[in-house]
Amino acid sequence: MPEDRPEFSPLHPAIGAALGFGVMAPNPTWPNIGIGAAVALVITTAARLKYRRDLTRYYGRRLAQKDQAASDSN
Repeated sequence: MPEDRPEFSPLHPAIGAALGFGVMAPNPTWPNIGIGAAVALVITTAARLKYRRDLTRYYGRRLAQKDQAASDSN
C-alpha cells in the first residue's frame, strides 16, 4: 500500500501567530512585539522544517523502492 505524500498543515503557523500575539497583547511595547514576532517565527519555522524532513523521507523511500524494483527486474 503506497504511503501518502505529506502535506503542510496551516495549523502550525496559525498556532505560532496566536502564541506570538498572546505574548505581545498584555503590554504591546516594542520589546514585546519583537518577542511575539520571534515566537511566531520560531514555531512557523519549526513546522516548515518538520514538513521538509517528512517530504525528504517520503521521496527517499520512493526512490529506494524504485531502485529496488529496477534491481529486481534485472
